[in-house]
Amino acid sequence: MRKRGSLPEHQMNEIKRDETRTVAHVSLVTAIAVFSVVLVVLNLRGGWERWVIPIIIALAVSCLVMHITAMPQSRIRLYAYSIVLIVYLFYYNTNTDILYNGTPVVMLLVIVISMTKEKRLIWACIVTGSLGMVMRISDPSEAGRVIWHVTLIVAEGAIASGMLKSSEKSSEIYRERIARLELDNKSADDFLANVSHEIRTPINAVIGLTGVCIDKEKDEEIAEDLRSVSEAGRRIAEQISDILDYSETERDSISVIMEDYRLASLMNDLLIELKPYKSPDLELVIDIDPTLPAVLRTDTLKLKRILWHVILNGLKYTKEGGVYVGITSTVQEYGINLCVDVTDTGVGMTPEELERVFERFYQSDSGRTRMSGGLGLGMPIALGFAEALSGFLTVDSKPDAGTTVHICIPQTVVNEEPCMSVRSKDEFNVGAFLRFERYQDPNVREFYDKMIRNIVKGVRMTLRRVDSIENLKVLNGNVELSHLFIGENEYMEDPEYIDSLSDSMKVVIVCEDSFRPMAGSRASLIRKPFYGFPLVSALNDTESDTGHREKMRCEGIRALVVDDEPMNLMVAKSILDSYGMEVTTAGSGREAVELCEKTSFDIVFMDHMMPEMDGVEAARQIKSRLSGRKLLMVALTANAVSSAREMFMAEGFDGFVSKPVDIMELERVLRTILPESMITYGEAKPKKVVVLERPDDKEDDFTLLSRAGIVPGKGLEFCMNDRKLYVSVLAEYANDSETKVRELQKYYDTEDWENFLVRIHSIKSSSRMIGADELAKTARNIEEAAQEMDIVYVKDMFPKFLPEYQKTAEALQRIYDVDAILAAEAT
Repeated sequence: MRKRGSLPEHQMNEIKRDETRTVAHVSLVTAIAVFSVVLVVLNLRGGWERWVIPIIIALAVSCLVMHITAMPQSRIRLYAYSIVLIVYLFYYNTNTDILYNGTPVVMLLVIVISMTKEKRLIWACIVTGSLGMVMRISDPSEAGRVIWHVTLIVAEGAIASGMLKSSEKSSEIYRERIARLELDNKSADDFLANVSHEIRTPINAVIGLTGVCIDKEKDEEIAEDLRSVSEAGRRIAEQISDILDYSETERDSISVIMEDYRLASLMNDLLIELKPYKSPDLELVIDIDPTLPAVLRTDTLKLKRILWHVILNGLKYTKEGGVYVGITSTVQEYGINLCVDVTDTGVGMTPEELERVFERFYQSDSGRTRMSGGLGLGMPIALGFAEALSGFLTVDSKPDAGTTVHICIPQTVVNEEPCMSVRSKDEFNVGAFLRFERYQDPNVREFYDKMIRNIVKGVRMTLRRVDSIENLKVLNGNVELSHLFIGENEYMEDPEYIDSLSDSMKVVIVCEDSFRPMAGSRASLIRKPFYGFPLVSALNDTESDTGHREKMRCEGIRALVVDDEPMNLMVAKSILDSYGMEVTTAGSGREAVELCEKTSFDIVFMDHMMPEMDGVEAARQIKSRLSGRKLLMVALTANAVSSAREMFMAEGFDGFVSKPVDIMELERVLRTILPESMITYGEAKPKKVVVLERPDDKEDDFTLLSRAGIVPGKGLEFCMNDRKLYVSVLAEYANDSETKVRELQKYYDTEDWENFLVRIHSIKSSSRMIGADELAKTARNIEEAAQEMDIVYVKDMFPKFLPEYQKTAEALQRIYDVDAILAAEAT
């Protein structure tokens, strides 16, 4: 297991020194205890000064107390112990009847004290012991022998000092080598992270542009080729994310952001992301304990990445059968331990492979048994994130017998209500025609049987299962069923009869994405994987036919978006409009405070860096004037580092969404903080279509954008692949440029670095949003320099940056009729 922590270097060095002195502490305290007993006995038998005995005992007890309490600091205690031994030695040498008895005692204590690695203490022991012997000389004829004994003692001290010096030199060499290795390792990690960031930009362009081409392409063969290109780009993007995650774990720079979440939402998002990686020949069985608490608290992004990597590993190394994911909990004082077991029926691992499973870039059997690609970073990332969440991850495996990964993560319970419950279950008579016997692998049959048993037991309902169409007809004749769950193969045995049952009961078909029921069928569909949450939703009549894969809707929610950048307001408003929200915008923190006093909003999306009043201060003022009314506050900012998330949560924000907006992340936050009653699923309302034309259509506008240093695919991605919205954003960018140039130049000339920082931050964000990555990168460097008050760098780079910014805006003015586009948008 790797160590985790982020103590300062001097503290880490102090800890290491303390560890090396542990033996010295024990040895010195033991020597004090033994020497104390010897001195007390000699004192009583030899008639030495009796008043010294309490002092000897007091010193010994004091040293023992210091050792037990580990106070004061380690080095101070070592000095205290050594001084006590030296005092004992002097007392012994000045009182012993036999002069030369002191020599072996001095030499023994020199060895003990040398464990402290403090030369001054070694020589203090030698000088004090020798002085005590010299003071006992009563016959001049003994002087020669005393000098000989002192010489032996000094020689031992010189040898001890030499060995200590050699040890220190070797330790210093090893420390330098370790430091170089750590520096090389960090440089490699930094290189990987930087390369990953650079690769991500063109990959995003590939994904975005192929998405646009697929929508326009009428030739199905070409469209299929484009989908393959898009899929390849998506896989590369996933691998880049793995590299960044791994670099974070290797640098021990993991920042944990705790937030409330619903397991149902997390699993829904996770399964959508895993779907492209699951072979149709494999079964993914999700078995969630229905009695798990409805709302828990942890770092949901890291928990999801742990599950992602472990489940994906199971899918990669399984050719036949399936993967079982069992999620349970154990009650603890702090809440629960979320326990996840991921079991596959794959190739398994040998003991040698199992030993190396957490090594970076390691892939079992060099890829011979893998069904798909990967970098071999998944398990190290999962382990690192599990440890960061104060949990653990272990692996059990045998060759040709599959693998089981055990995960345990501590969680705080926010809502103790069960995550699954069936309303009016006493009124239900539920039937199931699910023939699991058709699966050849007995493990898969057991996976499904176990899942069904756990659901029935957890929600306390009765389920009547049949194994043939004939038995279903018998059951229907004897019991008035309210619901029937049936597999797609079972449905196709007699689709007319099954569809006829929809007149008297709710029929739910469990099926693959490719399945289509008979024309006119009124049966509902639950797309695989079939598990507890969609089943309970079907019983409660709250599911959609696609298992919450339709467009998420938040009809009627009153939202306020606050940002000083008009382009950001345009994009955010368009995104939130698509969810059915009633969106109001504010161009400053002060305007937001005034609007919240006049209007009752349900949720506020607040930018951070704004002039005059920043987002945090605006949020404070808004909340202070609410008079007890609940208002959700979400940080919507380009400041996406972990420390920023922590700051927003500490300031009382309910959620955090980084800019440019990731739709899945936005929906995850909305599902977490909004009441369930405010969220529905269905088709989005059609938008009014406005056709925008350029004055010169001889050459494709995206080609011209690329020549101007803009990556259209990247910008399209940030605009939900909405070309109309993207063109509007480009027009707004060009339209605002003159004002921003004027303001930037003014702040630069007057050295008003506070407002300069806010404006350059805005340009960085908007440039990144349109896909002008190089311009955004330069703006980011200037912003960081301004934050650190590196004015020399700012004055060197800003005169080069401003013309590039103006040139980009002028290129947009040439490509598009900006005034016409903005006028069309306004209407």
